[in-house]
Amino acid sequence: MPVRPAASAATPAAAASATPNPVAATSDQSTLSSPIPLPSPGVALVVPAGTVLWLACDASSMAERLSDDEIADRLPDGWTLDGDEIARVYEFDDYLEGVAFASEVGELAEEEFHHPEIRIRYEEVEVRFTSHEAGGVTEQDIELAELCDDLR
Repeated sequence: MPVRPAASAATPAAAASATPNPVAATSDQSTLSSPIPLPSPGVALVVPAGTVLWLACDASSMAERLSDDEIADRLPDGWTLDGDEIARVYEFDDYLEGVAFASEVGELAEEEFHHPEIRIRYEEVEVRFTSHEAGGVTEQDIELAELCDDLR
C-alpha cells in the first residue's frame, strides 16, 4: 500500500512542531525528506532497503500522567491504585467465563490500542492498566477501566 507524502518540513524540529500526530520521514543524516503519515496500527509501512526512519511527535499528543488525587477522584468503583497502575480483580462462576471476559478485554484493548496486563486465574481475572510513556496512570487508563466494567 503506497503512502503519499504530507506537507514538507526542512528539519526534524519543524516536522515535530508542524504536525500534531506522529509522522515518519526518511533521513540520510543530513537531509530530511517530506514527512509521511504513519499507517494505521496493524498496517505495514513499506520503505526501500537501507532507509532510516525518523519518528516525530509533538508534545501535545503525549498523554499526561494523572496525580494521585486526580486518580482517586476518577477511579471507577472496584479499581485500586497500585504503584503506577490501576487494577481490578473480576470474579466469575467458572474458569471459561473468566477466559471469555479476558478475550473481550483483549478485543477492547486492540480497538483502543492500549493494552492492559491480564491475569487469568480460576474463577477470577485481574486487569491492570498503566501508560508507560507517561510514567503512570492517564485519562486513557481510567476510560478503559470504565469500558472493562461495562463488559460485565
